[in-house]
Amino acid sequence: MPFPITQQNEIQPLVATIANGTALAPAVRLPNGHGLAGILMSAAWTSAVITAQVSLDNATFYDLYSPDGTEVSIVVSAAASAIYLLPAEWIIANYIKIRSGTTGTPVNQDAERTVTLVTKPL
Repeated sequence: MPFPITQQNEIQPLVATIANGTALAPAVRLPNGHGLAGILMSAAWTSAVITAQVSLDNATFYDLYSPDGTEVSIVVSAAASAIYLLPAEWIIANYIKIRSGTTGTPVNQDAERTVTLVTKPL
C-alpha cells in the first residue's frame, strides 16, 4: 500500500470527536507550522458555540482567550456547515481540544459528534 504524501502547502483535515453526554473532545495534534483554518460540522449538533483548550505539550491545557480577555467563541449557525477561521489566530497551539459550549457553561452533546478540523500551513 503506498504511503500518502502531504504536500508542504496542503490543508490537512483532522477529526475531533465529542463523546455522547460530554462537551470536550480529546486532544488533537496540529501539524507543525499549521493553524486552524476551519471547522466542518457534523450532520447533527446540540446547539452550542464552540470554544477550545490549547496546549504546547499535550499535558497542560489552557482555555483560549483573546487579547481583550473574552473567551474565543465560534458561533455554530447550523449543523453540516463549514466555518472559516483565520489560521494565524490559532498558531498558539500544538494541541487543541474542541469544547461544546463555554468554559463556564459547557453543553453536553446528545450523541457522539464528530467535527473535522481543517488546518493550513502558515
